[in-house]
Amino acid sequence: MEDFRDRPAGCTVTKTFLAETLLGGPEQRTIAYQGPFVRLDREEDYHVAWACFERERGDDGHAPPLQNAGIQRPPKTT
Repeated sequence: MEDFRDRPAGCTVTKTFLAETLLGGPEQRTIAYQGPFVRLDREEDYHVAWACFERERGDDGHAPPLQNAGIQRPPKTT
């Protein structure tokens, strides 16, 4: 798969494919995607969310509601 992160804002990428979901038979369709394109970093998003949770509870060692539910903070990888 081509990496589109470095394409300029306003760039258009198109994908043409055969759609076979209609009763009248297959139909060729083209979808256009408009940039900018951003790749998400879900792991970093989790670390930001956990930091927010720790600030809200004061991080004083008391069990927060998430730990009571059996959810643990994922380890930070480098």
